[in-house]
Amino acid sequence: MKLTGFSNKNLYGDWNFANDGGAVSTISLGVFLPQNSVLNRFWVKPVTAVTSGGSALISFGLTGVSDNLFPGLLFSGFQILNFPLVGVNFSQDTFETSTTTMQQVQMTISGAALTGGRLIFCVNYDECPI
Repeated sequence: MKLTGFSNKNLYGDWNFANDGGAVSTISLGVFLPQNSVLNRFWVKPVTAVTSGGSALISFGLTGVSDNLFPGLLFSGFQILNFPLVGVNFSQDTFETSTTTMQQVQMTISGAALTGGRLIFCVNYDECPI
């Protein structure tokens, strides 16, 4: 039996200090992955330099899991000012790579508050019909 109906899609969103704040917390970003999504890739890029008064880590994840899209460890030991477009390719062995329910993209700030900036992100996924 041949499965049909898979469709490759991108979801875009942003975090903006002026609108979303930068306190040490988890911020829901209002972007939802549908049920039965198979994640392929996640990208994040600054539009405006992200600043912090201390040593902040930024992670992106889905509802209830703070770092399954983009682990904050990728940012450790480095200044969060201007960084290039960075992305994560998903591996079945490493990441939770599919959704069983609708999931919201969230950003977790830890270590120190952010004091400014704006990030855009993209989630590439396949929507599975079953």
